[in-house]
Amino acid sequence: MNHLLASAWRKACAPAFGLLCTLTAAAQGVPTSRDAAPSTRAAQQALLRELPFADRTDFDDTRFGFVAAWPDALVPGAGPRPVWSM
Repeated sequence: MNHLLASAWRKACAPAFGLLCTLTAAAQGVPTSRDAAPSTRAAQQALLRELPFADRTDFDDTRFGFVAAWPDALVPGAGPRPVWSM
C-alpha cells in the first residue's frame, strides 16, 4: 500500500475502531465513565473560585485561533535579512 492510501485507510478506520472498542466495553459491563472523586471536585471548585472565569476574553480569543502574543517575533536568517518577522 502506498503512503497516501495507508493514511486514508487509517483515517477512515479510526472512528469505526473507536466505536467498536466503546461498544465492546459497554457490552462487557465495563464502565465507560465515572463521577469525579471528591478530591477532584474540591480541587476544581478551588480553581473555579481562584481564576477569573467571568472574564471571557481568553476564551473568545482562542476561539478565533489567537493563543498568545510573541514579543519581538523574529527568526533571523544567515545574512542580514530575517527569515520571518511579524
